[in-house]
Amino acid sequence: MQKVKKGSNIIIASDSFKGCLTSHEVGQACADGIERLGRGLQTKIIGISDGGEGFLECMKYAVGCDIVEINTFDPLGREIKACYGIKDNTAIIETAQTSGLGLLGNNKNPLKSTTYGMGILIKDAVGRGCKRIIVGLGGSATNDGGMGMLRALGIRFLDSKGRELYGVGSDLSLVKSVNTDYLLDEIKEIEFILATDVENPLLGEFGATRVFAPQKGADCSVVEQLEAGMANYASVCKIALGKDFSSYAGTGAAGGLGYAFVAFLGARICSGIDFMLDACHFSSLLKHAALVITGEGRVDSQTAKGKAPFGVLRAAKSAGVPVVAIGGSIERNAVAELMDLGFAALFSVSPGLEKIEDAVKPSRAKENISIVAAQIVSLFLAAENSCC
Repeated sequence: MQKVKKGSNIIIASDSFKGCLTSHEVGQACADGIERLGRGLQTKIIGISDGGEGFLECMKYAVGCDIVEINTFDPLGREIKACYGIKDNTAIIETAQTSGLGLLGNNKNPLKSTTYGMGILIKDAVGRGCKRIIVGLGGSATNDGGMGMLRALGIRFLDSKGRELYGVGSDLSLVKSVNTDYLLDEIKEIEFILATDVENPLLGEFGATRVFAPQKGADCSVVEQLEAGMANYASVCKIALGKDFSSYAGTGAAGGLGYAFVAFLGARICSGIDFMLDACHFSSLLKHAALVITGEGRVDSQTAKGKAPFGVLRAAKSAGVPVVAIGGSIERNAVAELMDLGFAALFSVSPGLEKIEDAVKPSRAKENISIVAAQIVSLFLAAENSCC
């Protein structure tokens, strides 16, 4: 195993700790702790996201895009201001900006939520001359199959009486026909790239609704209502498009928003973390690295299923660089699996006796992360010295 040596680079590439610290705040806390060791070690902070919350901020640091703020709508149709990025003729859009769970607090309701605000962001980017749109899919409060987003771009979804539907979750079961005649002409020339960690299809046991709707406030009866509606929606769209896209991997992302992009806008789906690491030139940075520290709010069995830390591990392993993961908590039952995958070590940053409400306070979390990062590097330095 490569050891940390004086002057060696330590890459800190962590996802955000949701509801607590951004990716860069986690990275800076780690760097502060390592600096306190006074060993002359060099740190490189990389903000990463697998497509969910924080995607725009991380891409801003990675590619230096300009930030545009416009008036749009949240998942419940309330007016808000939201941002997206522009770099040359490319727009960078984060789903969570307009459709995120964090916008609703305790008002989660996938029957009444919509991606319409997301469509407004896309429409604005197209109006500014963007020819390529990168979308980070994740963290959504919606389960509308992307109807709201498509409606904002001109597609009309009609009920049995020919009335246009607004595009919320409860409208899925009411769709009887689709009219694409009014889709913005400019949209047809846009290249859409979807960055996500989700590989779920639109329907079924592992689909958008059954897997993710409970996290968005749906109880068992609402899940069944939404699943039946999504099946109806997919059936009508299949007739309109002449092709069934519902089984494609990733179409279940963001409550079916992935389906809308793929089926109607010809989008290409890619691994969110791989896309992010490419944007950060991670492979080049690894050539000068002796250790990588990664992490997320909770390191668990889902970490190995395309989450950001696993993407970091996969890339670093190929370069022979050891990776240590930190998390606000570590799922005990997942430790053996994650270690078998190649993590050198896993560390929880929360002291065992600390109350959760105290641990998630940003100031306390930063201090805890700094302490653990220093401990990690101290252990690697001690291992190096023992080999001398």
